[in-house]
Amino acid sequence: MINAKDKEQTYRTVPEGTYYYGLTLIDGEVYRVLMWNDLLSIEGTDRIVKMTFRLFDVTIKGSGLVQLIRDAKRHRIDILTVTPRHQSFSGGEGVVVTDLFVKEMQS
Repeated sequence: MINAKDKEQTYRTVPEGTYYYGLTLIDGEVYRVLMWNDLLSIEGTDRIVKMTFRLFDVTIKGSGLVQLIRDAKRHRIDILTVTPRHQSFSGGEGVVVTDLFVKEMQS
């Protein structure tokens, strides 16, 4: 979980004016880095987003995900993880990620 000033966050963007070459997905105990140059497409709604990378399909479910699409378009996402249960039940504002599925592409 990402902690910033004693507040748990679902995702963190890169500082303005910098560029990170990859995105870190945290699914439980598994940390996975996906490179932005492997991103093939991104599509979705406010409730579900599908990101297709060269080797993985990533499906994100939650609410407020249009902001996530905007940030991914600019390669601004640094870390993405599931929102803590207590924040998702309280209807937190902004991006709330309830499920994060990563599927490896079949060769």
